[in-house]
Amino acid sequence: MSALTDFADDETRLDWLIAEIEKTPVDSWQTEVVRRVAEDGSETNCFFGHLYNIAGGDDLAPNGRTKDAELWDWFEDRWATTYMVYPVNDGEFPMYSQAHARDRIVAFLRDLRNGKVPSTRVLMERQWADFQAAELIG
Repeated sequence: MSALTDFADDETRLDWLIAEIEKTPVDSWQTEVVRRVAEDGSETNCFFGHLYNIAGGDDLAPNGRTKDAELWDWFEDRWATTYMVYPVNDGEFPMYSQAHARDRIVAFLRDLRNGKVPSTRVLMERQWADFQAAELIG
């Protein structure tokens, strides 16, 4: 399947992404920065660096945008922003105490998928409702 096509809905696409993340070697993960390339050419990534690679990097999508931008934007819009992901990736969110960044991220993605953790859209809807209520009261 392509990162940008062939999905019936966002949930199916997230299931695909979880499976792709699970395939990444634990030692290819890092914390605190998106990606790092060593002198020998080996690369380590946080979640978003892996997302970039899974999407196809700087290859162009049919709409002229890069494939990594398409997948990254979809993920942040639909599921979780960098502000939600980085603390999980970096081991700073107590709910995800797995030893490896990949395992923390997989657990987080599954919780997003199952509704245990609110997604970007759910949080935005809640904030909008709070704003509207405050405007009506104020």
